[in-house]
Amino acid sequence: MLNNNRAAGQSVDHTHFHIVPRYHNDGFKLWPQGKYQDGEATKIAGEIKRFL
Repeated sequence: MLNNNRAAGQSVDHTHFHIVPRYHNDGFKLWPQGKYQDGEATKIAGEIKRFL
């Protein structure tokens, strides 16, 4: 996971990585689990494309 810039809480923009050891069945989840509401995935995809 990479969190940078003001949206991630940085007061000085920089790239910042954490290297976290992983173990089988450690329970760590990379992304929140859930489902998109109707049309939500399409809207988000459009927003991502706009910034590419």
